[in-house]
Amino acid sequence: MGIVRIAAVFIFGLLWMNLEDHSRNDVFDAIPFAGACINSIAFAAWFVPEIRSYFYSAGRLWGSMQYANTWALFLLIGIIILLCKEKVSYQEWAEAVILLVGIIMTGSRSVFVLTVVFGGWIFLKSRADKKIKLLAAGLTVLILVVVQMVMGLDIGRLAEISMNSSTFNGRLLYWQDAMNLIVRHPMGVGYMNYYFIQPQIQTGYYFTKTVHNDLLQCVMDNGMAAAISVIILVGYGLYSKKNSKRNKLVLLVLVLHSLFDFDFEFMVMACIFVMCLPIEGKQKEISSRLVGGVIGAAGCICVYFSVALGADYFGNVNLSLAMYPYNTMARKELLSMKSDVSYQAAERIIKENGMIAEAWEVRLQQAVEENNYETALDAENQMLKCAGYDLYYYNQAVLCLSHVLDTALRDGDLENGQLILAEIQNVPDKIDQLKKRTSDRAWKLYEKPSFELDENIQNYIQKLEGIQLN
Repeated sequence: MGIVRIAAVFIFGLLWMNLEDHSRNDVFDAIPFAGACINSIAFAAWFVPEIRSYFYSAGRLWGSMQYANTWALFLLIGIIILLCKEKVSYQEWAEAVILLVGIIMTGSRSVFVLTVVFGGWIFLKSRADKKIKLLAAGLTVLILVVVQMVMGLDIGRLAEISMNSSTFNGRLLYWQDAMNLIVRHPMGVGYMNYYFIQPQIQTGYYFTKTVHNDLLQCVMDNGMAAAISVIILVGYGLYSKKNSKRNKLVLLVLVLHSLFDFDFEFMVMACIFVMCLPIEGKQKEISSRLVGGVIGAAGCICVYFSVALGADYFGNVNLSLAMYPYNTMARKELLSMKSDVSYQAAERIIKENGMIAEAWEVRLQQAVEENNYETALDAENQMLKCAGYDLYYYNQAVLCLSHVLDTALRDGDLENGQLILAEIQNVPDKIDQLKKRTSDRAWKLYEKPSFELDENIQNYIQKLEGIQLN
């Protein structure tokens, strides 16, 4: 699906190059207006419990993106667009106030810093009447006081900006592990594969689909060549004399924040990136039949994958997989179903992916039922290789192998029994290896790694210490 996402941005770029300057400005003007409108809807949604969760989570405004940090960045871009105008109307000042209130309601510390630095700088340099500026500032404070009294959001986190915070150290740990992966795979590992390979390379206890740094994510997904191309594009956009001050500022803020988050996972942010580049194209007339064909084909593809992926989202996994059988995340949901369905799903995942511990666990359990010692040992090794810091799988490894050990001993198969026994005895050593690779920074995160097996499992392993079957 990575190529579909890239294609969407490329098509947008082609359309953007064929717009006149006044049409482009209209699109830019739509950004702050849309942000203010959606924020206003979100304010009202607070008082309707049935829809509140669509806009708020954990005491923070998430907006229509359902992710506070990127929504806050979208609002900041809107403020920059407004304040970069030579003349700001009263309506636009009202929009800016709503956008600023929204940024603070998101509780996004990174965007708050960017707002103070860039938004504050533009605000002070604005040629607007000082009375209007004071009125806008006062109105912002008043609205925030009322909002906080009514909603009680977690805006206090803005005062907790610290280099020792769990969030910041988590980002540093993600980047540290990602850099080690990039060194080994400079050509990239493919879209979404960072998420799957993560347990094998992480040096702390965390689960994240993205590395929270779009440049590093680009390298991991597409390789160094793609990242260098992006850097060249950014440099061209920032230094080109053809680019406006507004576009350069929006581009700079967008790029800076993307180094701390996954903004370009949202297509609207990728399109804004394209909008900020000084690209132009010569308009050419093309036949209506060709236009209709392209639009029809693109529409069919969009509808097809919307239904396929939407079916998974709404719980119809079978329909989703029937339409798009390579949806690994959907197939994972089958692993918890009855044995024959889960086994077939596990075998398909192992064949196509091979990096999901849950799939190897299903194969291990099947091998235990069939008393297939060789397959059980291989599946256990692969499962723990993909387990990372999830001790559930280490406990399961000992539990499953204990069953095949009992079977081997009852059958008098001492050779296989010794291999299984040695593997059980080796599990604590694997945990020690995990402990040794753990970064010091991992202990600065809110969720710290644990290396203690279940008490019953520990007692069982201790009873087997020093035992040799041959």
